[in-house]
Amino acid sequence: MSDTAKKRILFITPYYPPEIGAPQSRISELAKKLKDRGHEVFILCAVPNYPSGVIPKEYRGKFLIKQKINGIPVYRTYIFAAPNKGFLKRLLTHLSFAAASFLAFAKIRREINAEISIVESPPLFMAFTAIAMKLIFGVPYIFNVSDVWPDSAVELGMLKNKFLIKCASFLEAAAYKFSAGVACVTRGIVDNIRRKNVEFRRVHFLPNGVDCSFFSHEKLASGGYDADISEFQAKFGLKDKFIVLYSGTIGISQNLGFLIDIAEKSADKEKIHFLIVGDGAEREKLEEKVRSLGLKNVSFERLIPKAKMPALISLAGACVVSLLDIAVFRGALPSKMYEYMAMKKPILMFAAGECVELIEKARAGLASYPGDTAAALKNLAALAEDNKASAEMGENAFKFVSENFSRDVICSKWEKTLEKL
Repeated sequence: MSDTAKKRILFITPYYPPEIGAPQSRISELAKKLKDRGHEVFILCAVPNYPSGVIPKEYRGKFLIKQKINGIPVYRTYIFAAPNKGFLKRLLTHLSFAAASFLAFAKIRREINAEISIVESPPLFMAFTAIAMKLIFGVPYIFNVSDVWPDSAVELGMLKNKFLIKCASFLEAAAYKFSAGVACVTRGIVDNIRRKNVEFRRVHFLPNGVDCSFFSHEKLASGGYDADISEFQAKFGLKDKFIVLYSGTIGISQNLGFLIDIAEKSADKEKIHFLIVGDGAEREKLEEKVRSLGLKNVSFERLIPKAKMPALISLAGACVVSLLDIAVFRGALPSKMYEYMAMKKPILMFAAGECVELIEKARAGLASYPGDTAAALKNLAALAEDNKASAEMGENAFKFVSENFSRDVICSKWEKTLEKL
């Protein structure tokens, strides 16, 4: 990209570090890459609150706070904070940020002087903010879709009211209509949106990715994670175990009750231990299931600092990707998958659709259909018992992800898209 093509880019998102999660990592790392390549980058986000629903003391009682993170100006504004539980509370949370972010932008727009904004969805309510900024202030936007709403909410049974579904679908269509472009993190999302009569040329495949210098198997080999690894091993008594790791959101979508079923069927395998790291609406239910079954081969841990994630992943013999099989998830590519692959870990997958196709193309793991216990147990045994095959899958995983989904590769795709607008 030439020097004359550098842009002033504003990201608008409810999610941003110090919060931990896939959107937070994806947005912050892309923003940093764009800044490093000479673009002027700004962030307008909510005060930290996710997923606990608790705003840290230093952020309370202020409508707008300006910070600098990695040299990037970050403007934080109000959000009605609520735990990531309960559909209505989450709706109020999303609506509050949509309104507050527009008011905050109106206050700082001359200071930022953005040429284009990149607006995160979900939440779909960010369409209100994006459209208002476009119509009132003339700022074009890219609608960055990581999950298709309201489709996901309808298929998960979270949204059933026909009138509300119609309203949400109208807002979704408006978001695409007024946008300068629609960015999609999977090809399944691309296909979904193009079926909704959005112009082919305005829909772009811009997937998630991974920073291979942060999730570094080379640092692992040189002993750079040894201290953190020892800490985890001591905490959970995991030394000399084959660890099956799930890390990420613990919600309905992830179908982790099935992973507990697999753990129950593997209870006689002393070598195998299941470690579930993360938080979400289904966590307490899963913990209760483990207690009621009396399972000793399952441990839970809350969210851990991002700096310790490479060490956590390096403990694993296999890393789990699990999704319900509903139409909208057949076009999903969970971002944790890329981090596992960067650390040369084979994937144990319970899913259907695009993520299975990717793993099979990369020869980076073993996949089975959600709910197929026999196939899942067979795949787990294959990974746990054949070290050579597992190591080969790990090598394949790294080669594939570094060539196709590194942050540098994805940033270049974003630059090409921005250049066309």
